Amino acid sequence: MERVHALAKEARELSTDQFLIWQDGAVLEHFGDQGTPIQSMSITKSVLGLAALILIQERKLRLDQPVADFFPSWKTGEKAKVLVKHLLTHSSGLSEPKSTLRIYRSEDFVQFALDSELEAKPGERFIYGNSASNLLSGVIEKASGQRSDRFVAERLFKPLGITRYWWSLDKAKHAHGMSGLHINAEGLLKIGRLVLGERTSSEPPAAAPKPLIDPALLRRATAEVASVQPNHKRLGLLWWLIPETTELVLTRENIAAWQNANVAPAFVEQMRPLVDRRFGSAEEYRKAVKELRPDDPELKRWDELTWKAGLADVTYRFGPIIGAYSAGTLGQYLVILPRDHLIAVRMRKPPKRRKEHDPDDFPGFIDRVRELVEPG
Repeated sequence: MERVHALAKEARELSTDQFLIWQDGAVLEHFGDQGTPIQSMSITKSVLGLAALILIQERKLRLDQPVADFFPSWKTGEKAKVLVKHLLTHSSGLSEPKSTLRIYRSEDFVQFALDSELEAKPGERFIYGNSASNLLSGVIEKASGQRSDRFVAERLFKPLGITRYWWSLDKAKHAHGMSGLHINAEGLLKIGRLVLGERTSSEPPAAAPKPLIDPALLRRATAEVASVQPNHKRLGLLWWLIPETTELVLTRENIAAWQNANVAPAFVEQMRPLVDRRFGSAEEYRKAVKELRPDDPELKRWDELTWKAGLADVTYRFGPIIGAYSAGTLGQYLVILPRDHLIAVRMRKPPKRRKEHDPDDFPGFIDRVRELVEPG
């Protein structure tokens, strides 16, 4: 319990408003007003992903189904190749605005997505999809015959006993898909227990209760690596996956890719001392890069020349998947470690002013949760 208390103390110091650690049927630690719903940000995407699984098991939706089946304006051109699974794996190819303000200022989030251009072929490249998730909300609405938030309320939240929540709508009355679900830590715990395969409803179970979501579908969403991946982490179906180990290596192939892209030779030579060195985290790697680039303390120029230019800044190597999590801006987290039967929730209310790289976002939360179950 000492580690649990230490994590709770650290969470308090980082402006956490709701905090909860649960293991083997018991809440080990919690603080904050557990009943007040907080904007969950991109955790919304993972909840919509679960709603899509329910529709898939009811055969109202298919992973390989064209989005154009629900929106006929997409029946021609490359958009006809966008499938439901692409919306669930950030691989639709839809162009995303540099700022989400453009989306928030639009009256119809679904139409905004439909009007967006493709910047990559569907299914070929990871592009984090805010608009794509808003489009998924529209697909769920079409497939279920009711607004997506109402479908989630009826088919997911009610059976789980989740009662304290609300959902942001656009002016066209579509539920936001990229964010917008306001929920509390207790509600997220129940979602986490669903992912673990537990029954959480207070209603008496039948003799052989049917799982709310088929275990095979849940496993595909929260434990199996999707076919298209970002460079720096692992993805299921709108759930991020936790590998047992993560190793970062600046490889000779990374260097060659920079050279082929005509990155400044001086920059390439400056980075050569790191080739083939192994790092256990992104923070450790960036610290080593900063030591080589004292003239670029925030690594803004380094970012511009590498990943912001579409070039891998390092090669990630991942071990077996041991858990899943959902996360959102501000440092919203739902972390699930099935092997240890542990769930952690961290929620933070939007501050009046938020700094870039705000430490109160608690970027190390997942690692801290994993430390709770490490030997020793």
